[in-house]
Amino acid sequence: MENNNVKTNTSPFPKMEEEVLSFWDKSRIFEKSVNNPPHPLYQGGSKGDYVFYDGPPFATGEPHYGHLLSSISKDIIPRFWTMQGYRVERRWGWDCHGLPIENIIEQDLKISGKKEIEKIGIAQFCETCRSRVLKYADSWEVMIRRIGRWVEFKNSYKTMDLGYMESVWWAFKNLWGKGLIYQGRKVQLYCPRCETPISNFEVAMDNSYKEITEQSVSAKFKLVGKSPLPPLDKGGEANVYVLAWTTTPWTLPGNVALAVGKSIKYQVLSIKGGEEKYILAKDRVEEILKNKKYEIVKEIKGKDLVGLEYEPLFDVPAFKNSGKPVYRIFAADFVTTKDGTGVVHTAVVYGEDDYNLGLKYDLPVIPMLDEKGIFNETVTKFKGIYFKKADKLVIEDLKNRKPSSLVFATEQTTHSYPHCWRCETQLFYNAIPAWFMAVSKLKKRMLELNERINWFPEYLKRGRFALGIEQAPDWNISRNRYFGTPIPVWRCDKCEQLEVIGSVKELEKKSGAKNITDIHIHKVSQLNWSCSKCDGTMKRISEVLDCWVESGSMPFAQMHYPFENKEKFENNFPAQFISEYISQTRAWFY
Repeated sequence: MENNNVKTNTSPFPKMEEEVLSFWDKSRIFEKSVNNPPHPLYQGGSKGDYVFYDGPPFATGEPHYGHLLSSISKDIIPRFWTMQGYRVERRWGWDCHGLPIENIIEQDLKISGKKEIEKIGIAQFCETCRSRVLKYADSWEVMIRRIGRWVEFKNSYKTMDLGYMESVWWAFKNLWGKGLIYQGRKVQLYCPRCETPISNFEVAMDNSYKEITEQSVSAKFKLVGKSPLPPLDKGGEANVYVLAWTTTPWTLPGNVALAVGKSIKYQVLSIKGGEEKYILAKDRVEEILKNKKYEIVKEIKGKDLVGLEYEPLFDVPAFKNSGKPVYRIFAADFVTTKDGTGVVHTAVVYGEDDYNLGLKYDLPVIPMLDEKGIFNETVTKFKGIYFKKADKLVIEDLKNRKPSSLVFATEQTTHSYPHCWRCETQLFYNAIPAWFMAVSKLKKRMLELNERINWFPEYLKRGRFALGIEQAPDWNISRNRYFGTPIPVWRCDKCEQLEVIGSVKELEKKSGAKNITDIHIHKVSQLNWSCSKCDGTMKRISEVLDCWVESGSMPFAQMHYPFENKEKFENNFPAQFISEYISQTRAWFY
């Protein structure tokens, strides 16, 4: 049966477009526009350079609509300035390192996690990443050509090239010399599948926070010892519980303290028909007790609770025998009555406020999860269990306690929760050692420079971008991964002196190696030398740089500055035009 409704596309435009593209290619029109840009009114000569920066995309997937949209703006504006008589270089670049390609290779090799990577060999893993990272480059080239965008595609810069990586090392050493790089332990969002911390602005990217519904719990912490509380009714002090609410029940085995607000009003309540008494913030009573009938026994201030001790929910010898204060109530400024009970359960390693409170009062900092998010031997009851699977088990364990349940209430809570921007695994806060860039020392200058930028739309200048800088913590620039630019720090295995390397030549001189052509982790980590301070050996630290450090280095690293093109870079920095997707204001722009 013939379908007479099917219409053949008779538009002449596709053919015309192909003819134009072929003419451009054959006559090398783009190259001529860069090398000898036309002057207005054809008077001859160039007005000079108009500088455009093009952020490097990952080559681990095919281009999509968003890339098409940004490519059009990246083509129109440089064309305009070319037509005004300026020389506008447009060089393509590839972001090659990091989790995007590592996750793909893990899937291809049917492995998961750092232990399995190390089992097959870091060298094999990195070389496989290198061989596959540009898999979709041809698809990109077809798309870029077809939309008529002029860009130097064949001579693209790549963040995995030796020259590019060497420039990143040079920049790192300069930042180190200015006191802007340091190693520290801070609470950061951590991905247990990728086994690495994730920076704040990576989490701020699209789709990193997702609405999830899971069980929250109000746990009961039984007070012990002589109570400084105002006298309760006869015999009433034996069963007094402080209530603390959490959306992460898995952290309760790690509890070492409770936090209250000094000036917050708290009430001691008894529920009709029961012998137990409960302490929670006055402003939260109606919400927490809901339809329960209760009696107010006393009203006190948070300062009256400070110093009280309570029974631990779980027996954790590592905490109990640490020689540090544990299972006490402390005052903290971060406690509010906006939600929960007005009492904050504190697991030092797994929350930023928790960690800061731990530092202030010298609480034990002992991890209970391993690098894959699995309970270690610190909490033997849950050893070997993944942290999110422990939520229900922790609640069930507390519910079944005798003679009295240690769960006051549970409920289904919907809240926004961070996920890994690459593998979509649920993250958790984790206090781990890492390397940081001291953004706090740069904020004032960054805000001053922001005033010189013409933003479109204009509200971004003092809105999203400026506020992002003002609120930014120090940037965690290290990753516990493999295929990336190695952090060029060597540490003595005895006295722990540090040495920072800023070039291939310097590395050859220090290590005695010759003709170094690759500085990826599997090529340089075995290069050692004698410590200048003791008889120890200088060995490279294990971390690599966050790939956003690399992509953000493109203005100078694409030119292999300062090892090459020194005058050219210095005469053409900074750029006059950048056009990127809005989320890059908290990523690549930063």
